[in-house]
Amino acid sequence: MSPQDTALILLASGASSRFGTPDKLLAEFNGRTILENSLAPYAAFEFGFRLGVVKSSSSKTVSMLKKNQFEIAINPRADEGMGTSVAEGVKAARQSGYQSVMIALADMPFLPAEHVQNLLHAALHSDIVMTCVDKQPMPPALFSGTSVKDLTKLEGDRGAKSIAVNHGYKAVILAREFAIDIDRPEDLTKLTQT
Repeated sequence: MSPQDTALILLASGASSRFGTPDKLLAEFNGRTILENSLAPYAAFEFGFRLGVVKSSSSKTVSMLKKNQFEIAINPRADEGMGTSVAEGVKAARQSGYQSVMIALADMPFLPAEHVQNLLHAALHSDIVMTCVDKQPMPPALFSGTSVKDLTKLEGDRGAKSIAVNHGYKAVILAREFAIDIDRPEDLTKLTQT
């Protein structure tokens, strides 16, 4: 699967409720926002379509995504869970003619570009490729074939992992230190002190 034939769907619609600020993606880390750090590994790849799924069109996140050549999809049901954001993004990608999608998270600031390359390479031999950390499948992940239509039916907190498990997937290992999640301000403080 080539990046040109693939829609990159970046999920940026989380509530950031544990972080305590309106948008944790705009918090500073290493001289850039968490969002900017999270976008970096995808910049080297020419995806045919880039889509950011957000909760509201009035956020600074939207302008940052647009600046990075992302189209925007608003998910008014984002509070119901990640599944609704995946479904919204995949529907938009399919309407734009894409049958292969990479689902990515906007709050993975340590992901190396090499891992994105490894996912794309593995997708040459499998319709579903999942990142695996400690044997747990997670985004970023690639879907093509019949599984893509199934993603449009996701609801609530049921994410793309459930589809991958049902269909079977190829695992691409990612070391835990690259999958660190920043959920609270103290997580960010710890990282800046090390």
